Amino acid sequence: MPLDPRDVPLLAQASSQAIQTSFDNLSNNFNDESWINKNNFYYRDCVGKVSRKYSKGSRILDSDLSEYISASVPLHCIDGWSYLGRAIECHCRGDIANSKHLAYYAELRATMSILASQGIGIFNKRHVVVDSNSECIGLYTETGTHIAAWLLLEEWASSNSAKNLITSVIQPRNIPLSNWLSSFSGTSSYQMTINKLLKRWGLDLQIFGTCDKDARNESSYRPQRIINTNAQNFNHDLNYLCEFWDVFEYTGSGFEKLDYYLLRLSLTEIFATVNKNQNFQSDPNLYKQFESRVNSLIDNLGIKGDEKIRIQNLLTNLNGKNPLVIEEANKQDPLDSYNQHVQMLSRASLLLRIASGASANLFSQAKFPVDDLKFWWNPFGIERGLWKPDEEPDDFGDLWEDISDILNRTWGYAKEPGMSLCNLHQKQNETYSVAKLGECERIALWGFDL
Repeated sequence: MPLDPRDVPLLAQASSQAIQTSFDNLSNNFNDESWINKNNFYYRDCVGKVSRKYSKGSRILDSDLSEYISASVPLHCIDGWSYLGRAIECHCRGDIANSKHLAYYAELRATMSILASQGIGIFNKRHVVVDSNSECIGLYTETGTHIAAWLLLEEWASSNSAKNLITSVIQPRNIPLSNWLSSFSGTSSYQMTINKLLKRWGLDLQIFGTCDKDARNESSYRPQRIINTNAQNFNHDLNYLCEFWDVFEYTGSGFEKLDYYLLRLSLTEIFATVNKNQNFQSDPNLYKQFESRVNSLIDNLGIKGDEKIRIQNLLTNLNGKNPLVIEEANKQDPLDSYNQHVQMLSRASLLLRIASGASANLFSQAKFPVDDLKFWWNPFGIERGLWKPDEEPDDFGDLWEDISDILNRTWGYAKEPGMSLCNLHQKQNETYSVAKLGECERIALWGFDL
């Protein structure tokens, strides 16, 4: 079922600024240790009440719903990281069906978070847009959450607001991606690249939500291994896990390590599109042009000395190894392919990176001290085992220290021939370590930059 064409102009009215205003208003509820007030109309049975209150094209000044949508931005996001963490745990245990199931829901929650940050709320079969006047508009498309998430993401991906969000939250060297790309190609030529990347990362929403619901049900409801499949390679699984955490390493600001690779991906996509040659690096003349353009880009941004050489080498070394998260996210293998679930994990993580950036924007522009949200994050961290009661870290970047120590050991285990989960468990404390490497909620908290 396609998006109702009457929704296209309505989606163009969605306002991220209205969401920021509603997010600021949430501070009125924090003294009661709640994101939304108990008197909020949508405090209970939100989906049912939206369905009953809104009809196609209805337009209502509804601060309660706008506040609910604004609160859902970071909450959907951190829930998405939780789903991804559980999917990674299943990945390490060879439980591929459940890994797929959970990775899909991680993508779904990431998408709902991103769209909510832009003023688009998904509520089962009735979906709404919040416009610049904070009016909520009922959309005409009547599909369930799974289908709506893809249809709305697909339409939004081609908008200026999508381009603006993606190129503002990705910040290599604390410089917005928009600055890098406009210096490289001009503002008009990278819209297509942003559109392409978003649709690629949301591929599983399209497949499982709109094209092949049976495929989603196969992972969720059918008995597994009724058909013989290849056994997982545990060394590969551990190596992927290590590369995943390495690329999301806390470096003091956002996700700088990952963002450099996303910059390189964007530059190569743009150059390949402009020159109509996806393998331009094999053409010496085109590759020299690419190198020259990158060098000019770095100069235009005022980067000099050793740092210039380091960034130049990273961006132009196209034969260099990309992190597995990037490589796997770009693949589009059939659903029954060996290790296809790793592609889903990777796409989910990249969508969650964008959702984390959208949430960080809300926090950084909030008109209330973010410490007012301690009522939320402190019990959350205790419940998820991130810290002990009364031992909340002074800085969420400290949550990286546990991971760093475990990661150094796990890299070594991944290189031991014939390593298995059972062998790993027999090593001292390593059952604990694998569990810790499933705590992706850590990434959410330092990604929010609170």
